[in-house]
Amino acid sequence: MHDLYKFLKRNSADLFVPRYGMAVHLYDYHTKFLCNKYGEVEKYYGPTAEIAKIEADVKELIKEEFLEKKYRDLIEPVDMFA
Repeated sequence: MHDLYKFLKRNSADLFVPRYGMAVHLYDYHTKFLCNKYGEVEKYYGPTAEIAKIEADVKELIKEEFLEKKYRDLIEPVDMFA
């Protein structure tokens, strides 16, 4: 399994099960993930998802304001042990 696919599954709120510390197994490779401007997984779509729903979610994400502080915090996290 590709590392990007593992990352997307692990960071998807719909697929990750905190109780077990792992993501559920996907049997179909026609799944889609939608990420925001910061690289965070926003939504997961199964193989039967309608394109109109995905398009509406993409348009909604495009309208979001870009926050430089949030971006900087992701790129350069605060050192908790300093």
